[in-house]
Amino acid sequence: MKNSFGLGKIRELIQEDVDFYKLVVTMFLSAIIGPSSRLVLPLYFHSYGLPTAEIALLMSLSGFAGIFSGLIAGKLSDMVGRKPVIAFGLLGYAIPWIIILLVPFKILFYVAMIIEGFTLQTFFTGIYAFIADVFPPEKRGSALGVWQSLFAIGSTIGQIVSVGLIYNVFGSGLYFILMSLLHVAGGFVALLFVKESKTPQQKLATRLQSSDKQSTTFKRPGVHFSLTPSNRPLVIYLLSSILRSIGQTMITPIFPLYLSDLGISIAEISLIYTLASVVNMVAPAVFGKLSDKFGRKKLLIVGIIIAGIASVLFLWATTFPQVLMVRLLSILAAAFTTPIGLAFLTELLSSSEQGLGIGFYNSILRIDSTAMGVIGGILVQSYGFNWVFIIGFITSIISAITITFGVPEKTKMS
Repeated sequence: MKNSFGLGKIRELIQEDVDFYKLVVTMFLSAIIGPSSRLVLPLYFHSYGLPTAEIALLMSLSGFAGIFSGLIAGKLSDMVGRKPVIAFGLLGYAIPWIIILLVPFKILFYVAMIIEGFTLQTFFTGIYAFIADVFPPEKRGSALGVWQSLFAIGSTIGQIVSVGLIYNVFGSGLYFILMSLLHVAGGFVALLFVKESKTPQQKLATRLQSSDKQSTTFKRPGVHFSLTPSNRPLVIYLLSSILRSIGQTMITPIFPLYLSDLGISIAEISLIYTLASVVNMVAPAVFGKLSDKFGRKKLLIVGIIIAGIASVLFLWATTFPQVLMVRLLSILAAAFTTPIGLAFLTELLSSSEQGLGIGFYNSILRIDSTAMGVIGGILVQSYGFNWVFIIGFITSIISAITITFGVPEKTKMS
């Protein structure tokens, strides 16, 4: 395999499994508009007169719903397969935008955000589990990195088109209509053209394991692959991930409001999000490949520390250029931790539990997760934005230390 990135690496992965390419099509349809909702929705809700704390609560409902759906979708994908979970999530993701468009009442905003979070984590969980099925460990970091880079390409186009053109020029109505239509299209692509990655034998093994009441662990020589306290490295890793998530996702749902408070214009905010997407076009594929070659743990820890440093640097960033540089640093950290963290996790799990484990991890740690946003909104409304950034720094450093001393590399486990 050539030590190159970009189109050459993408072609290798496509040749490895053509269904990976088909899923890229479905995610591209989602990416060109879906991620921009994290920028649009806080501003849209603010236009209805909702205060900062309530906007944070609304956005956080998505994250909380995603935690539950990640677990449910992960377990279902282990038992019935990845494809139905992916298709269901994509098709269901069209529903909240129809609600917001047709019945824009505050109480229904809450309903819409619960559905949004539930279905979003459903299809992402199925997709990451699909990739874990298709690619062996020595190629998994590259595959997850390339996947994130391809998604970022769609996001970059989307930030320009969906926010800069559709939302700003044509209004929220067309924006929400396209959001629904593109996810319906993606759902049908997954349903009709993608081949299931989990074999019938694997599904049967998962069902038998789930019904076995005599044992709650799945063992291999020297390593326990199970979501139970008996597997200490896995439990420590998940707990450290939750801790990191607490600090890093508090600011996510209200970040556009933070930028607005600094006097940064809508055009500049759109540029910040667009350039962040550009970083994600290249960096994840590079870091994923490097983790396949040099190991996951050191690179993952570096990414976590960079995320913490970026959080504390926001305390001194007050101008557009300063905020832009710090934001790009935080996105670079995510380019480390997202593909490498997922690849690291899959090596701590049995194949029969990968969907469940990925669903839990992905729902709490995705960079656009909003599960802790409600606490962030309360802190901001009471004490300002600084405390949120300080907590982000502290939790990142503690998480890095915990993984350093508590979670060995797979090759070092015994």
